[in-house]
Amino acid sequence: MIVFEVLGAIFFICLGALISACEAVSAGVRRLRSPSEQTGNTTTRRDSRAPATAAPAPAVNNNTTTSGAPPDVPAGTSGSPPAEPPADAAGDDKQDTSADPDPNKTNDSVSPEEHAAMTTSTTTPVSKLTCKTAFATDVGRERRHNEDNLFVSDDEMVVAVADGMGGHACGEVASGLVVDAFKRNLDDAGTRGWDHEAEVKSALLAAISVAAKDIETHVQANPSSHGMGTTVVAAAWLKEEVHVGHIGDSRCYRLRGGALKQLTRDHSLVNQCLDQGLIEPGDAAHFPHKNVITRALGQQEKDKPAEHTHFMPEKGDVLLLCSDGLNGELSDDRIAGILRTASADNLQDVCDKLISEANAAGGRDNVTVVLAIFS
Repeated sequence: MIVFEVLGAIFFICLGALISACEAVSAGVRRLRSPSEQTGNTTTRRDSRAPATAAPAPAVNNNTTTSGAPPDVPAGTSGSPPAEPPADAAGDDKQDTSADPDPNKTNDSVSPEEHAAMTTSTTTPVSKLTCKTAFATDVGRERRHNEDNLFVSDDEMVVAVADGMGGHACGEVASGLVVDAFKRNLDDAGTRGWDHEAEVKSALLAAISVAAKDIETHVQANPSSHGMGTTVVAAAWLKEEVHVGHIGDSRCYRLRGGALKQLTRDHSLVNQCLDQGLIEPGDAAHFPHKNVITRALGQQEKDKPAEHTHFMPEKGDVLLLCSDGLNGELSDDRIAGILRTASADNLQDVCDKLISEANAAGGRDNVTVVLAIFS
């Protein structure tokens, strides 16, 4: 038993001596290392806490540098300072810096590409297409007053057509209130920053809602104008997509690859009867009340906002907004045939052609046309 105790004591004495020797050697090695080698620990500390891939940079809104450009100038992509990332994208309004090195120190272990990714904010892509617009409106052959109105923003990135109703004293006022609402809310829209397409949609529909409230306020102040209202169809391309909102039977068409597509659906009695199966599609053209609409600004229920659709424009797309004075006189096939001749150089001529043919076919209503071509 005594032998084992002696051997145990000798073992622990030897172990202690070995540990002391290792510490001395380690201290000597640290003293022999150069200052640059010691600094190297700080440059690789980032790798010990997170993967070496660059942390995502906050998005930059580039629209402020491109949206004010005239339609014939290609959009640029420079000049905006970095913007804070949206809270809904980050999930928190705090920035996670645990994976970032000291910003005052250089990380020599990071490649130039990775360093650029860490120090340069990503940019929000903007449409590379340019857009040119043209427009025309006419009283027609049978009406004495033009109750249509149209809006084209200064930067040609927001357009609208409104077809008033209720007689000259009311219809023209109602459609004019739509134009006023768009001027107040979206005339400078191209100079603002738009981070998300949802913001463009909301702004477009909000302008329509403002117009509806303005009409309601006008009617309350002027009881004789009770029953006034107006249709509206509007489009905006402030980021990448084209957003369209409408109420009533004013339409938005898109010509792509020679094929015409109606992007809006009329809020009309004839469509309501079609939906309910009361008439057949072939009977719609001869429906006796096809000009009766079921929704209009100033008349629709407050819980029914404007309908919305959107699409990504392509080079060569032609967008047409019109009052029913056009499609009431010309078939979609004839409208398509005229639009197929459109180019950036003759867009106004195409507008005038649509108006003149609608008048030649009868001209029973005011007719308004707004065209936009993407190139």
